[in-house]
Formats: sequence, structure tokens, C-alpha cells
Amino acid sequence: MKKLALVLIFLLSVYTSHTQVIANFEDGKTGPLTLHVMGCGVWDSVLIHPVSETFQVVDNPLCSGLNTSRKVLLFHRRGSDQGGMPWGGFWATVDPQIDLSVNKYIHVKVLKTRITPLRCKLEGPNGSLEQKNLYTQTITSNWEDIVFNFDTLSLTGSYPVIAFMPDYEEPQLQTGLLQIYIDDIILSNDPNPIRTNIICDFEGGTTGPLNLHVMGCGDWDDVKLHPVSETFSIVDNPSKTGVNQSKKVLKFNRRGSDQGGKPWGGFWSNANPNLDFTNNRYIHCKVLKPKISRMRSRIEGGPGGPLEQINMFPQENQDAWEDIVFKFDTLNISGLYSIFSLMPDYDEQLPSGLVEIYLDDIILNNDTTRIRPAAVTFNVNMTAYRAIGKFNPQSDFVDIAGNFNGWNGDNFHLTSTNDSIYSITIPNFSINATIEFKFRINGSWAAETCEFPDGRPNRKYTIPEPSNIYNAWYNDQVLGFKELEGMGMIDIFPNPVQTLLKVKSTTLLKEVILLNLINEPVLSINNPSSKEFAMDFSGISDGIYFILFRDLKGKEYVRKLVKR
Repeated sequence: MKKLALVLIFLLSVYTSHTQVIANFEDGKTGPLTLHVMGCGVWDSVLIHPVSETFQVVDNPLCSGLNTSRKVLLFHRRGSDQGGMPWGGFWATVDPQIDLSVNKYIHVKVLKTRITPLRCKLEGPNGSLEQKNLYTQTITSNWEDIVFNFDTLSLTGSYPVIAFMPDYEEPQLQTGLLQIYIDDIILSNDPNPIRTNIICDFEGGTTGPLNLHVMGCGDWDDVKLHPVSETFSIVDNPSKTGVNQSKKVLKFNRRGSDQGGKPWGGFWSNANPNLDFTNNRYIHCKVLKPKISRMRSRIEGGPGGPLEQINMFPQENQDAWEDIVFKFDTLNISGLYSIFSLMPDYDEQLPSGLVEIYLDDIILNNDTTRIRPAAVTFNVNMTAYRAIGKFNPQSDFVDIAGNFNGWNGDNFHLTSTNDSIYSITIPNFSINATIEFKFRINGSWAAETCEFPDGRPNRKYTIPEPSNIYNAWYNDQVLGFKELEGMGMIDIFPNPVQTLLKVKSTTLLKEVILLNLINEPVLSINNPSSKEFAMDFSGISDGIYFILFRDLKGKEYVRKLVKR
């Protein structure tokens, strides 16, 4: 299970107030960039392939660390077998234009699965200027800030065209399709890449750069009488559900009034590196405690002096993880702060006794939104297994087993209202978490009853929203259709489709039928006259479908399709 936002972000590079955000894709669009595909073979031609087949704004696949934004740009990088060239990427007109009068460095956040050179190019009245990445890419499968230096070229003025080539592999471009994610294209005067420090997630069994000091806990404030470990200790997560699936958390033994406890009980700590409030103004902390009370956070040692804030939103849950936000945005602060304090139970009428409070994932970012637990409704279509006699609705059941329930589906049985679609809604996932699972018949891992037997891969799903629906056919195959067998014989595009679906077949077809998830025909074509034809989807509702193709010999194939 991926951890969500398990970092306290410190930007070691401070952008000037004149920084130009060229594109960040947060509105779900490419913003001021008008994209054109280049170096991708026939996908360069918008008459053959719309830009959306190569570039799409999608949910951030790894919303943590360097990049906690929600939306990013996905690039389907075509390999040499599909006509791809080393300079594959995009060129785009920019409005407003890129102004190199003061700022000379273009930054782009990139996530890709291999290390290769990158290039950025500017075009304008003063000519065409192309640069390699200033620093070598160092990581794969994670976000990295890539910098391009236009400072040494004595450039100035405005440039209306930018080109970006994120995988400039010469001379041998690989085959296949590669997914590359792009975000936060920025022009600044800082040559240093943005870095992050992974701290305050407690996963390594330490408090990272935070050197904790107890405060507001009576005699326990004095380290000579009581070591810090008597008040704060790193322990196993007592409730790996909801917004916090991580393994390790910080436990706070909160002293009551009978032990000298004060409302401001908690900790203060030096932060190294210092907290940088130049761009990020919101502190998040995940908290699990048995009562609802106010919380406070305080920063010191910075240009604005000591600043203390109460939690931005009232606590809602008891004995469940909750993301607590402290807003420092209205205080007009900026710069570095060296001391951080957290008071997770600011109760003016502090009761007696000892209360155990758990803390985790302290984050500094610019997001006011609280991380919420997510629910997923899993729908699985059993029509095919009923048809071949491997599933009897009167005597058999379906469950789901995954890494979220210890691969034990005993208490996760799906229910059905029509003997075809079986469904279950499971709460307390984390948004952006990736889960693995399989559906099973009668709770059995036998090859005849479970999905994808003999060590074949699990299903994987990254949870994008608070409320989600996952649709599937059991075992992703319908005997007699065999989708994989027909992959080389029938091609459909684009997929997802909006209005017009193009079909290319190696043989003449007798019948084409579009089926919905409960196996009902929605659209059909009989005896298409050509091996290449189009289907009009303008009147079809958005959703997941299967297309059944039957050739002249009666052989059948099926392809999965998404209508948007």
C-alpha cells in the first residue's frame, strides 16, 4: 500500500517573486499551452490521431514527496516500432509568452521509468534555442525536478514557443510504449533543482531531523527526570485504516492535570533543514486520539517571529485517523523557521489520567484540502462464468481478497440483485493508495475458482477520489471471446472513445455487438462491408463496455472499451 503524503516538504530552492508558472495542469487542462505532438510517428498528425491519444491531463499517479499536486500531464511515448524519434514530446505556443528578461532557468517535474537525457527548446524572434538538462536525471519511478539553463546564452525578451523532449535517447530508441508524467513547468532565476527531504513519517523508527522536547507535561518536561522516550515513542500503527496505512507512527503519552499536564502539552523541536514558508503555508498532521479537542501548531525562529495557529477545521473523528490542517497563509509570512511545536490536545479543562495520542505524517505544503478516507464500490460481472457452468448464483458466492484485508475475503462477500453483477462497497481506503486484490468464487484459491491463478499478477487499482467505482468481468475473460487472442487481429482506436471509434480487422466480420457490463446489447453492426470501418458512439452513455466481434467462420473475440 502506498503511503500518502508521508513527507514534510522543505524547498531548498527559493523562487523569486517573478517566477513564471508556464503550466501546472491543475484545472484539468493544458492551460496556456497549446500542445502539438512531435517525434511520435503518425501520432504527429492530428488528422490521424488527436492530441489526446498522446497527451492527457490525468490524476497524479504518485501524489507525494516532490509533487503533491492533483493533476499532471501524461505522455504516451511511442517507441521506434511505432515511428518514435529521440525528439519525441511536444511543442506548444504559450500565452503569456516566456519572458527571459530576468529569469533564465526552466524547471519541469518529470516522473519516468528509465534514466535518459531530456531537452527543452525555445523559439521566438531571437531564434531557436535548445538545451540539455543541466543536471543528470538521478531517479526512476518518482518525481524529479529537471532544470534547463538558458542563462549562458545571453538571452532576453519573450519567446512564444516551447518544446519539451523528456526521453531524448540516441541513437537507439527502445520499442514499445512508455508512460512519462510531466508537471509544474516553471521559469525562475534559480539554477538549483527543487529537492525534498523525507522526514516525520517515522517509518524508519526515528523522528528524522526533528529533535523532540517534551512540553506542558509536568515533571516529564525535564529530561533529567524523565527521558523523552517516556512521553514520545515510535510504535506500530494501531489502526492501519482510513487516511493512514503506514506501519510506524509517533505515540504521545498525554499527561493529565493530576500529573502536571497543561493545555499546551505536546512537543517543540528544532527543524533541520528549517521549515520554508516561502511558497508553502499549510501544515498537515495526521492524528488519532480518543476525544475531540482543539489543536495548535507554532513556528518560531523566522523573520515573522513566533506564530501560533489553531486547527483550521474542527476535529470530526474519535479513535480514527484524521488529517489536521494549520493555516499560516493569512499571516503574510515568508522565509525559514527553525522551531516547530505541536499541541494535539489543547483542552483548557484538562482531565486527569493518561491519554494515548498518535501522530503521523507531518507535512508542509500549499494545500488547504484535508486528506479524506475513500470508499470503493467493487462490481464484478459473473455472466461469463454462469454461461460456462463455473458459477451458480443459487449455491456459489463471490468474495474479494487483497492486501487491504490480509488476502482473506471471509468477511468481504459480494452481493447481487440480478445474479450477474456482484457488488461490495469497502470504506476506509486512502486517496491515491494503490491496492492489489483478486476476486474468488466460494473463497477458494484453486485454479478453477480464483482469478488469474498459477502466480499470475493481481489486480491493481489506484484510488483517485473519496467515492470510487471499480468495474470488472470475473477473470477478465469470457470463454469463446478470448480478448488476448484477438489482439493482433482487431484494432480499435481511440480507446477511451468520445464520438467515433475506428475499427481495423485482418478479416471480414459478420457481426459487431457492443455490450454493457450486464451483458445487454447497446449497439450492433451486421456484415460491415470493409475490414476498416467506424462506429458512431455519440449517443452512447459514458462507461465501460465490451465489443464482441464475430467473423465469417463464427469465431468470436471481445475487446474492452471505455466511453468518455
